[in-house]
Amino acid sequence: MKQDQYERTLRAALRHLALHAALATNTSLGQIVNARTLETQISRLLSNPFRSPHPRRSTEDAARNPS
Repeated sequence: MKQDQYERTLRAALRHLALHAALATNTSLGQIVNARTLETQISRLLSNPFRSPHPRRSTEDAARNPS
């Protein structure tokens, strides 16, 4: 396998692993906040400049259609 092909394959495998590791994390996280704080947090999350780690779903799609 050529070096550039190997690096692309490795990056793809690491992305795949990171996506599923994040989805498989079991948490018990709760939060008690007022509406203004919650609004600020949601605004910050929606204005995140980074793409969603899920290849088929963008941040805007997730906000419009929560599953």
